Amino acid sequence: MSLTRICVLAASLLATTNLPCQQQSLFGLLRGPAGQPVADAQVAFLPDPEPMVPALAPYLRPAKPHRTTSSANGSFRCPAPRPGMLLVTTEQGLGALQSRCWPGRAVRLELQPMAEIVVGTGSEPFRLWATTQLADGTTRHLPSIAGLRIRLPAGNYEAWFKVPEGFGRCRLELRSGHRTALQWSDEVRHLRMRPDANIHPTGFPQIDLLEGQRRVTLLGVACRASFAASWTNRAEIGLDRTLPEPQGPTSLGQDAREPLLWPPEPPSHGTPLVMQVAGLANAERPRAWLLERRDRGDFRVIGRGIADKLGQIQLPVQPDDARHWLLLNASQRALVAAPVSSPLWQSEVTLPTGRQIRCR
Repeated sequence: MSLTRICVLAASLLATTNLPCQQQSLFGLLRGPAGQPVADAQVAFLPDPEPMVPALAPYLRPAKPHRTTSSANGSFRCPAPRPGMLLVTTEQGLGALQSRCWPGRAVRLELQPMAEIVVGTGSEPFRLWATTQLADGTTRHLPSIAGLRIRLPAGNYEAWFKVPEGFGRCRLELRSGHRTALQWSDEVRHLRMRPDANIHPTGFPQIDLLEGQRRVTLLGVACRASFAASWTNRAEIGLDRTLPEPQGPTSLGQDAREPLLWPPEPPSHGTPLVMQVAGLANAERPRAWLLERRDRGDFRVIGRGIADKLGQIQLPVQPDDARHWLLLNASQRALVAAPVSSPLWQSEVTLPTGRQIRCR
């Protein structure tokens, strides 16, 4: 499917489903392992990312969950502005994960004992960011959780975690009622961040590796992960980067060498493309994305920019216009996409609002 058709479809979907739908809710009924009603369960509805464009998914922060609790008879009603995923947990250790839910449709979940995740013997605090993969191959984020013991429904997850030693990455194969201890190798990398840059692991844009610090320690397989960089007041190019091979010791017991300065300076690509976005309030900050069409037919993001207070966005432009597209989006607006060479970008661009249609 061409990017033109994808963007037209995405814009249509945004106009009909991804814009806020008034009074949309998800209804459900919760039952325990023996069929009993489950009261006071914590229900979190996790809306799909917006906009629904696969190439952008690794760089979009997950939407804020909508939360509620179940009643005495195990029923619940939760706001659901668009399709998404449902996570249900209880203080007694029961839980369930429903990967696909739609506004206005009822769900019935049978809760089972969750798996427990710990560090060491369970006396060390940590934070976990987990994702699960849906049947269509797309990834969805669960809310981050912190504590000495973290419980999740049984299943397979990709996750990042933070412990006092640093940040790690892992795959979790969780079984109902069983305990899993996080483990990582002795490999370690120390990063020193540039003052005008921020980074996050690719696919986990909600993780702030810096958290007010300018130095970061990576543990185990996290040392070989790729990272996306964002720069203050400039466009980025080549968002996903892995770390270069280390030139010195890389174990926790040998960590005195100079930290790696990261990320590298983005290359210069000549005169940037400057676009003007019109018709938005001052608080709205539209984003522009530079996409490259790869030989296998899909697209990858190679640059992005955000509008300043005047509504201007700057992006580096590659010379091969035939392979490069620009996509413009803002919250609760339809998408605009065209080749870099399109005259559309030579004048003010207006993002359409679409129509608010009740979801069924």
